[in-house]
Amino acid sequence: MSLQKMLFTTIALAALLQGCATATPQTGTIATARIESIFIEEYPGLFLDDRIATGVRGPRWARVAFDPSLPDGRVTAVALIEGELHVERGDSVAVRVAEENAPAADSSTVTAVLARNRMSVTADDRP
Repeated sequence: MSLQKMLFTTIALAALLQGCATATPQTGTIATARIESIFIEEYPGLFLDDRIATGVRGPRWARVAFDPSLPDGRVTAVALIEGELHVERGDSVAVRVAEENAPAADSSTVTAVLARNRMSVTADDRP
């Protein structure tokens, strides 16, 4: 491949990725967020903070904050944590965004950890 073709391909790919990064999140699209808190669903509708839910098995949920906010104005969401994905407070994650008034079955989902970022422990965070 000639240098000119390689340069053109690189520029075209960069332009495509830039367009994807600025696209409006819709159902099934991905947005970047930070984990604020994690909860375990002990029983349907009963959620426990993961810091006190030792030994409890059940679906895990996270309250996430979007930065920047979504185009529809949302700055936070509650998202199901996929499978055995290991997340902690302060982690930067990818979230598959559900529509604002979607039913629970179509909830937002944490799909990947983008960066680890341990938050400093404060008096409120100690068990």
